[in-house]
Amino acid sequence: PDDIGRLRVLRLTSLYKAEQYQVVASEANLCLEEDRHPRRGIQILYLAWAASRRVGEQEKADTLAARFLKVYPTHSLAADVLYANAMGALAQADYSQAHQILSRIAREFPDSRVGGRVEKLLKRLAPLMTEAQSKQTAQ
Repeated sequence: PDDIGRLRVLRLTSLYKAEQYQVVASEANLCLEEDRHPRRGIQILYLAWAASRRVGEQEKADTLAARFLKVYPTHSLAADVLYANAMGALAQADYSQAHQILSRIAREFPDSRVGGRVEKLLKRLAPLMTEAQSKQTAQ
């Protein structure tokens, strides 16, 4: 039974690498809705999230990200999901939120593949956080 799940993940991964994001998003979401491959759920959920982001389905991606972080909060792939959330916060100029998320990644996932980028961003955000704290203290 798990062989089918493993094959499904291989197919979705291959399609993702071939930049067939819409197909991945559709098929992965269908697998999740039908709970077809529970032992491969983490991989399918991650691929569904990543593909949804790639095709611009931000609301769906946000829902999948929240689900991923709720179900798999300590899995190493959670660092990628959190990093994407931090980038979204930065894009919205929400530096405090970005700093909070990046700090969590640095603390909980120090060896993640985004670790080096996280440290660089935290260093770049440090002056902004100091400035914001100074303004709060002055008020």
